[in-house]
Amino acid sequence: MKRPLKFPVKYDKAIIGITRKRTVKEADKAFRAFYVFQIHKFQIAKWGNANEERVQQIVEENIEHLRTVGFDEGFYHNCQHDYAAMPRRAPRKKVKKEFDANEVPKVTKTPLDSQISALLGYIKLQNIQQK
Repeated sequence: MKRPLKFPVKYDKAIIGITRKRTVKEADKAFRAFYVFQIHKFQIAKWGNANEERVQQIVEENIEHLRTVGFDEGFYHNCQHDYAAMPRRAPRKKVKKEFDANEVPKVTKTPLDSQISALLGYIKLQNIQQK
């Protein structure tokens, strides 16, 4: 079990936690891309368009502020949630296998799934009886 974070969290540790990258360099690159996306979205919502130079300036100012002050709890959790909501950024989901009565994994996407399942169940029963 991980130890809970003490807030405010330092910038390097926070961006690794938000982006789930292994190194600070990778995490910084991913966090900057995420933060540019967020500021760009806010600029469009507020004024209807976004000046890219102004967006980069705001991002640099905010990142320098975060480096000195750190992340507070609310902003950290909001960034985690928003980063995971971006396309192709969510953690991978574990596939849950379904088992039938003979404790054999169900094969649902093939036309012969019932026959294969029955055959695997028969082989498993034979192995149990031989032991």
